[in-house]
Amino acid sequence: MIVLFDQSFLLYILLFLFLVGIVFVALYAKSQGDINFRKVIRGYWRICFFAFAILYLLLFVVGIVKSILLVF
Repeated sequence: MIVLFDQSFLLYILLFLFLVGIVFVALYAKSQGDINFRKVIRGYWRICFFAFAILYLLLFVVGIVKSILLVF
């Protein structure tokens, strides 16, 4: 198994999810006034999916570049 970084980022990921949730609920409440939890959860799910998809692609490219640099 190839490891890109020598540490765990679980705490940072959970902190990121928590902060995104707080910001998303605050912005939704400010714009709509009343919180519709179904829409909030759906929007939160979509934002997190988009963020983690981008991070996955970025780490995929970093891993490939790092592997190529280790070979040469």
